[in-house]
Amino acid sequence: MKKFPLPREAFLPVSLSLEEQEALEALAGRQLALAERQLDQHVQRDHSAVDTRRWKPLKTRERIAVFRERSSAAFHRQCHRRSQLQSESDEDWPLPQLLAVGTLDGTLEDVVYGIHTPTAAHVMAKAIISDDEVVDAQVLQELQGATVAHPFRFLGLKWLVKAHPAAMGAVVLPRDVVYVEHTGIKRRADGSKLGHLLIHSVDLPQCPELRRELGIVRARVSSCVLLRQRENDPRRVDVFMTGRVAAQGRVLDSLALLSTANGLTYFWKAGVCAQRRKLAWRLQHKRKLPPAGASVSPALCPLCLKGLDHAFRSPTRCEMCGVRMCSRCSVTQKLLFPGAFGSKETHLVTVELCAPCISRTTEEDAVAIARQEIRAGQYGALTSPRGATQRNRAFNVVQPRRRVDLAASAGPPVTKNQLPSQPRADFAASVGPTRRRDDELPMSP
Repeated sequence: MKKFPLPREAFLPVSLSLEEQEALEALAGRQLALAERQLDQHVQRDHSAVDTRRWKPLKTRERIAVFRERSSAAFHRQCHRRSQLQSESDEDWPLPQLLAVGTLDGTLEDVVYGIHTPTAAHVMAKAIISDDEVVDAQVLQELQGATVAHPFRFLGLKWLVKAHPAAMGAVVLPRDVVYVEHTGIKRRADGSKLGHLLIHSVDLPQCPELRRELGIVRARVSSCVLLRQRENDPRRVDVFMTGRVAAQGRVLDSLALLSTANGLTYFWKAGVCAQRRKLAWRLQHKRKLPPAGASVSPALCPLCLKGLDHAFRSPTRCEMCGVRMCSRCSVTQKLLFPGAFGSKETHLVTVELCAPCISRTTEEDAVAIARQEIRAGQYGALTSPRGATQRNRAFNVVQPRRRVDLAASAGPPVTKNQLPSQPRADFAASVGPTRRRDDELPMSP
């Protein structure tokens, strides 16, 4: 089996025409609008309760409950859908639809910051922290990126490879998906803020299946995570997710369904991801915090006030504030730092921190840190709206020295026998109700 991540990019960067970009943006808008209507129905009609006649419990991850649609409910829904205008049949999705509801700790901005992955390095880092099964990723094209006004925005195309645990890996081939992703925080008509992470598979002629070359099976996915800050609890975020996956290949439905449930609940450690990113940023750009217990005798640990010369309390220093503390008060943190810009590599660094520094950094404003990252060029140069002059992209894609005509290209670096002529991508035919996308409003400073 091929070792991941691949040593070089699987595909050349995608360059969609203006018409294709508009169609892709419209597709993302339709799918997001559909998910919002499902959320409104869940909140207003069902009073945020899950109808167990339609949904069967599948698994839980901390305070996130995952349900699968019962076959009888799918049958009635399918009959109802066929009585109307139908753009995609349930036969295209052999596995039941999934629903996830629950809560996450933190502010809305913290959670969205934790799931925001503008580069392949961020995708890989989040996968490690979340114990996900993602082993490779590539940003194919960015249509709209993060700006100071929209620090969590991403609209573009990605490629992602998902492997399986060792017990399944010997008999189940890795799966990959090519999809449009739309992340951000938008303002709804009632003035409330809504965080969202949409992923929806698309067919790109420039990115063919790699089953023959690399033993990877192309899967399909459609999922949308919607996030709302609780009105009565500024430290709790409500989660609503719907998703469907077609695993393809020869996989038992039971295994595929559990793997799908794990894959689509990638957001469950969003708060941890946000905290680790904040700590890594603060250590990388040290603004020395005041040490805890500065007035305490140097012979004592300033946190527990016990002697530092104790045999079981060998002293250590906090990497952030420099305070000398005992080993029992030291907190070991494994932080991930992105490699050289444009690389998918991440560097794991183990550091010792004191609890006050962790607490203070965790409470820092995620919006402010994201804006600092943008200004520092961590996501690339400041992005511009679609149609403006395209910036030099330094994601994890091969940067050609001259303009590459993908239609006449011999193919991606690791792909053989690619057709010399590629048809245009047709995003307008994808499923979803027609609706103009409401633009995101600039976030308050």
